[in-house]
Amino acid sequence: MSPVLWILVAATGATVALLLDRRQKSKVLSLDGWAERHNRPLIREVELSLLSEVEPLALLPDVFGIERFLPARAESEAALFLVHCGRGHRPETLLLGVLSAPEWLPHLRILPRTVSDVPRHLGYVEKETETLPTSYRLEAFADVDPMLLSALSRALPYAGEPIRVELRPGRVLVAVSGHDGEAAELVSEHCHSLLSVLLALRDNP
Repeated sequence: MSPVLWILVAATGATVALLLDRRQKSKVLSLDGWAERHNRPLIREVELSLLSEVEPLALLPDVFGIERFLPARAESEAALFLVHCGRGHRPETLLLGVLSAPEWLPHLRILPRTVSDVPRHLGYVEKETETLPTSYRLEAFADVDPMLLSALSRALPYAGEPIRVELRPGRVLVAVSGHDGEAAELVSEHCHSLLSVLLALRDNP
């Protein structure tokens, strides 16, 4: 094939990808209606660099796109990101919540035992624990305070849709599968529930 034809093929492919991306972002989701009902600002055209403040993400596979962003209106509210993750033939769509938290939180992640797509190079090591629901596993850099684990366990769902949790100094992160208003409610509720039990632990040592 001549160089001119290669250029035409590449340009056509790039144009098709751009049109598909724009179509995806312009599609109306139930999440959009949820945002409107809750007076949440919603942004469709979002650069990946928006997540740079919370990278690397330990609870998700590689993120290659952000379809929706609902910024927090106050420090007490979770920012929401509808993200496309993973590589290969079966990418995932997950809703990620990021909530401000105290700086004394340790680095850890709590994942459903069925999850195997998270980054392995960050230094997390699985820790033995009988405190969490059996459907979850704990990974951390160091041993975790049993009292903190007990508090987290009370905030984790024992049934229903499993969630992914990451704690780090200054942040609580929660992710669930889904892209609708119900997922937004779940993420927001879990973020605040986790933060609430953690703050109560520090207030009542």
